[in-house]
Amino acid sequence: MSCLVVIIPLGYKLYQTIVAYGKEKNWPKLVGLVAVYMAEAEKKLSEGADKKTWVMAMIQTTAKEMDYELTDAKLAEISQLIDDLCAMAKKVNVNVLPIEGGEPVVE
Repeated sequence: MSCLVVIIPLGYKLYQTIVAYGKEKNWPKLVGLVAVYMAEAEKKLSEGADKKTWVMAMIQTTAKEMDYELTDAKLAEISQLIDDLCAMAKKVNVNVLPIEGGEPVVE
């Protein structure tokens, strides 16, 4: 009988760990979709704030479909990721105009 008292809580803890791992394995998939949704937003919307709102809404919808619980901390991480990707894109996608007989000018 005393063996059952020890085994049942351990079994329950193992179950909780397996369930948590199953949910957490969807996090990389969800983060990977951020760039996909950002590319779609670029085509569909013109304002930056509207694009970010749309991407966040798509991520939340996808998380529900995956049965992944998005915490405020995870939403903040995704929001920061979007901001970082936008900042990087502005640095990478700089317009360079050639000038006759001179150095390129960065706009």
